[in-house]
Amino acid sequence: MIPIFRPRKYKAVIFDLFDTLVPSPRSDVWDRMADRMGAPKSMFRELWRRDARARTEGKLTFEESLERFCAEAGMTVTSEVMADLKEIRLQAVRESLASPLDTTVETLDAIRERGFRTALLSNCSEEVPLAWAESGLERWMDAVVFSCLEKVAKPDALAFWRVCERLEVSPAECVFIGDGNDNELTGAASLGLTPVQILTSRAPQYVAHYHIGRLEEVLTFLGYPHQQDD
Repeated sequence: MIPIFRPRKYKAVIFDLFDTLVPSPRSDVWDRMADRMGAPKSMFRELWRRDARARTEGKLTFEESLERFCAEAGMTVTSEVMADLKEIRLQAVRESLASPLDTTVETLDAIRERGFRTALLSNCSEEVPLAWAESGLERWMDAVVFSCLEKVAKPDALAFWRVCERLEVSPAECVFIGDGNDNELTGAASLGLTPVQILTSRAPQYVAHYHIGRLEEVLTFLGYPHQQDD
């Protein structure tokens, strides 16, 4: 049972992106990139994952990360191949953003209709802001913070502070909804936000105070049982 917290005056709900609002990009994207390069798939996955945090924090661009891989693998790629690789990754992100999970849109509509501000806080590399701009999802958000552009990522409290500033609310007035990757729930709690974990098949184990099984259950958490919706 999801508890109802009417006494506390929340003003905003901040969402993680992947596996919270939309599915993660298809898992074979790295193999497709490796095939286009003619690189060993296991080696590509290992080295690409190693640089993931640096790309997420905006310290490495997509091209710089590929150049690092090529240098270590003893490979070279043409500008045409480089462009193809970026398009493979970008298309995978586009497909995710075009397929919101379950009742994402209806839930965002219901939250906003009840006067709450909404925001996105995503740990991501540069392809995500590019695809986001094309997705049309921004109309449901009062603020959007992408780690690669801000050069700070969850669980750093500064990432949460940036989005609170843009919403013009205090951390105590915010609920953060996420699956729990990157220790984001701990990071939210450290600044005073209320973390709520959405339990998915990919969600890491986390001892959170509050859990929801489906996104629409956040309405009950906020004091508005979902079954009251028309």
